[in-house]
Amino acid sequence: MAFISSIDVAVEQMLAAAREPAIFDFFVWVSKLANTSTFIVLMALIVSYLAYSRQWRNIVGLFISAIGSGAATFLLKNLISRARPDLLAYPATGFAFPSGHATRAVAFYGFLLFILWPRLTSMWKKIALIITALIILGIGFSRLYLGVHYLSDVVAGYLIGAFFVWLGIKISRINLSK
Repeated sequence: MAFISSIDVAVEQMLAAAREPAIFDFFVWVSKLANTSTFIVLMALIVSYLAYSRQWRNIVGLFISAIGSGAATFLLKNLISRARPDLLAYPATGFAFPSGHATRAVAFYGFLLFILWPRLTSMWKKIALIITALIILGIGFSRLYLGVHYLSDVVAGYLIGAFFVWLGIKISRINLSK
């Protein structure tokens, strides 16, 4: 545990020393791609489209992925009660571990990629994969750059999000007509 803490503090200090106002503002914007209000709007749009398209299993899978990961993150934050980094450069409330933004980024954008994947040509699959990866990695890095999370918070968020994407995919593929 001391090894992870030493890496967390080293990354925190390195990024705090590298903060620049123009870059800082960019990462505030990137971080907002996974904040609660953005998430609610995007969820409403995606669920509306899926309902219109009668993709009920994908709606259930999306809810399992996005809402399930959010619930798990909430529970873990309150069970572990890890304080945010000392070099906090952006206002943040609540506990740090795991990163809700990182979890939400993987759970939501990852499941969205799963929904889109069969509808894309080979070239667009590559583009969508790159864009999704950049969004997810950018959101995680933004949380580090803004000083609101340690590296281990973000990595844990990614793992939780990935688990819930996997679970959402498994559930959305269940064939109920058997």
